[in-house]
Amino acid sequence: MTCTAGRYCFGIVGEASYQPALRRISGGRRERGEDVKFEVLVRREPDNPYDSNAVCVTVNGVGTVGYFRRDEAARVQTALSTLEAVGHVLVCPAFLIGGEDRKYIGVLLDLDFDRLLTP
Repeated sequence: MTCTAGRYCFGIVGEASYQPALRRISGGRRERGEDVKFEVLVRREPDNPYDSNAVCVTVNGVGTVGYFRRDEAARVQTALSTLEAVGHVLVCPAFLIGGEDRKYIGVLLDLDFDRLLTP
């Protein structure tokens, strides 16, 4: 399932811990100021030792690139659980930000958060 908003405005957290993965996705393009768009999987991570409501953002072949903020993760548990129950996953477009001048790279998702919460 996709749930796009038509704009990259949904920020995630924890990207500082996943810089090697983000630099792999970038392939030097962000460092040159180029746009980098890609696709992410959004899934619940109920066994996360820090937050049983954690929502992980991953890239196939690369791994984790960040997480939803705790408050947002708690709000989407029902929607993601419902998708999982019927064998679906949430996939959405993503966009790298930052990275120039050796700064950290971040991620924005094209995700319509309010639509995701609507049954």
